[in-house]
Amino acid sequence: MTIPLLLAGVLLLAPTTTPPATGPRPAARTQAVGAVLLRPSGLEPAALVEALELRSPQRALAVPPWPDAPAERFALYAVATVSVTTDAVAVSVVLSDGRAYDRTLPASAEDAPRVAASAIANLVAAIEEDELPPDREDVPLPPEQEPTTTPPAPAEPAPEPPEPTVVAAPRTERPPEPLELEAALGGTVGLSVGPPAPTGWLGGGALGLLDLRWPTGPLVSLAVRSHWLHAEPLTVGRTRISVGGGYAWRWRRLELRAGLGLDVEPWGVRRDGARQTVLDPDGQRRARGVQVGGHLRVRPGLRLPLGPTLALVLGPRVELVGSVLGTTAGVARLLVAEAGSDRGTAVTRVGGLELSAGVELGLAWSLPRR
Repeated sequence: MTIPLLLAGVLLLAPTTTPPATGPRPAARTQAVGAVLLRPSGLEPAALVEALELRSPQRALAVPPWPDAPAERFALYAVATVSVTTDAVAVSVVLSDGRAYDRTLPASAEDAPRVAASAIANLVAAIEEDELPPDREDVPLPPEQEPTTTPPAPAEPAPEPPEPTVVAAPRTERPPEPLELEAALGGTVGLSVGPPAPTGWLGGGALGLLDLRWPTGPLVSLAVRSHWLHAEPLTVGRTRISVGGGYAWRWRRLELRAGLGLDVEPWGVRRDGARQTVLDPDGQRRARGVQVGGHLRVRPGLRLPLGPTLALVLGPRVELVGSVLGTTAGVARLLVAEAGSDRGTAVTRVGGLELSAGVELGLAWSLPRR
């Protein structure tokens, strides 16, 4: 099974017809192919559709019966005819503007849907980038199904048949898009905004994030952030764990995700490397507890495909965060005592309203359908 697939990749870009005459190449006609109408022969249509959706999830697909008036719905579309023999697959892709591309690839009956789907996906991608000259031009679009011959009329009049029952052919519905699992790492910096003082720089750190999502649809996320600030003479360390949900949108290689999350954030203070005890303003030592709160997160991104089911995602992240002490529902202001004074100077705070930003780099996998 591996050898036919390797041969298919080698032969895919080799046209089966005579190369066109040399001459000046026409201007690039890059345009997205909005839909592929399939004409399978000798293999299961559902298997071909499923294999092609894994390789071209952004494109509309249909097997007979085709949707009505595709020329009005798509600026450019293609009709792909697939024929299977005992040891080969023949693929012919004809565009609605008359360009045609033909390929014949070795394949077993078991591999035929995958080989045909890869050939169609790669041909359409190369056509969109204007990387392949057509094998034929001014070719009329093939009909939805091959014409059938009409049997000759009987010599003698036959009895009138009963009224046939008309049954509407079921339309092939596209299965839902596959779920994706994305793991991302990123850097982050923060600012405290609004009362109480002090406001401003809150330091920075790193964040790890895991998303389960549809390409366009709801998502759930789990994130862990480690954040550090050195406010002389103190060092404040914070570890935030958050869970949340939201919604994702995708337009070809661009996407946008927005969501809300709940946060739990243990934190601590060190001075000259030694852990410090945090006291209330009255000097009493009380349990510090943890910060609790929530955040609003917006994440635009650029998606770079690495294969049929794998992609690299890069983009910025902006968060608006609010939190309070879990024990007192207040904001912790960290003060350092001044020499010869009963009052202290506030060097930073933990909690309140904060603005966080950073950049993420992640890998996304398309999970197999059940």
